[in-house]
Amino acid sequence: MDSLRLIIRTPEKDVLEQECAKIIAHGEAGYFTLLPRHTRFMSTLHISRIVIEPIGKSKRPEKEITFFIAGGILYVEKNKVLILTRSSEHEADIDSTRALEAKERAEKRLQEDKEKVDLDRALAALERASARLSIVQGRA
Repeated sequence: MDSLRLIIRTPEKDVLEQECAKIIAHGEAGYFTLLPRHTRFMSTLHISRIVIEPIGKSKRPEKEITFFIAGGILYVEKNKVLILTRSSEHEADIDSTRALEAKERAEKRLQEDKEKVDLDRALAALERASARLSIVQGRA
């Protein structure tokens, strides 16, 4: 069975290196799916989720798993997919309480005096927290 070799890399470490049957990501033009033998491809990624269908030891696709991605770049060449991102978390590692608190802090910051708030930073924090929460709520 053909597969894609996925690597999710942050500045600190490789978060994942996995053979996959399918990868779903959110790029600049919307959501897209990668399958084995995909043509050479590059895309920026939104702060969102990456859904993968891993291939297990039986060489068959297994249950889909989800990762949070803090934006980044995705590059595909010869059945290898490299994702470079500032941060990434497996769905099981996302702390829903922490994500909810981060979302509330970001919303509060956005309510404050616009001259005292770094608007881009507050919006990015809200987007990250919202993406994490949507992943957690999707697994409930």
